[in-house]
Amino acid sequence: MIHKAMKWLSEAIGILCGMMVGILLVINLAAVVMRYVFSNPLFWCEEVSLLLFAWFVALALIPLTYQRRGIALDFFVDLLLPTPKKILRIVVDVLGSVLLVIVAYFGVQLMQRSLYRFTPILRIPYRYIYLSMVVAMAVSAVIHMLYAIEDTLSLVGRKQEV
Repeated sequence: MIHKAMKWLSEAIGILCGMMVGILLVINLAAVVMRYVFSNPLFWCEEVSLLLFAWFVALALIPLTYQRRGIALDFFVDLLLPTPKKILRIVVDVLGSVLLVIVAYFGVQLMQRSLYRFTPILRIPYRYIYLSMVVAMAVSAVIHMLYAIEDTLSLVGRKQEV
């Protein structure tokens, strides 16, 4: 059940990220055309691009985490036996989860300190930009922890069978 929800969330965020990249491309193409063809630049384009780019980059972490496609040392890990390999995966998931929670915590601190910081033209609060980091890190931390729990249960279950 939880894997179905995580898979759906991962796929939905992947589609959302793709849409954000498409919007970024269209907005920037429009900005170039407006500036160089019509000599009438879109001043708001940079701020919207910043917002979309921050959210796209942060949210892209969620499908990567779900697919377990983050940084890995496959060459060394593949040499391990199945049990040590699973133990290493559990340790990496727990440490990854802890570090992501710490980064999300600092992101919340950053949001609290930037209450009065806005983009110059559209007056977009910077805390909405920083929120992308908090959301992505928190969701990725939960995914890492769920994988760690699942792997631990499968490891304990396999040892009891032997």
